[in-house]
Amino acid sequence: MMKQNQHPNVIYILADDMGYGDFGIFSDGSARTPNLDRLVRQGCAMSHCYAASPVCAPARAALLTGRYPHRTGAVDTYEAIGGDRMALREVTLADVYRANGYRTGLIGKWHLGLIGKEYHPAAGALTPSSGSAAAGVIITNTNWIATEFWKPLTAPI
Repeated sequence: MMKQNQHPNVIYILADDMGYGDFGIFSDGSARTPNLDRLVRQGCAMSHCYAASPVCAPARAALLTGRYPHRTGAVDTYEAIGGDRMALREVTLADVYRANGYRTGLIGKWHLGLIGKEYHPAAGALTPSSGSAAAGVIITNTNWIATEFWKPLTAPI
């Protein structure tokens, strides 16, 4: 039971190329995902998702900002020319959560600015991070201890 002023925990899972039927709870039993199934049963699962782009970086930028990819600056996956960079001016879900008292973090793939540390998740509202800039999960209200640019996850989720 949550206390009156307590924020609910939010775990947003984004997996490239993972379909609805890849979860055991939504499949014919061919997939075994007991931990994810438990999260679905105890929480909220959204059954419909429409990607703003067929390519990961622009699709991620759109999901995190609620804007069309071309407005975010992330238009492709070409790091060398900055095509994967989400503009620094963008307000993300993590920014909104942080402004409302949440602690936020990222585990796994960012791919919204590989070249240039100012584009990495640790430079914004996703300060505590573990993973690679190009290799996602946004996690809020967990305990993190940060030491380096890519911080190790030190608390169970």
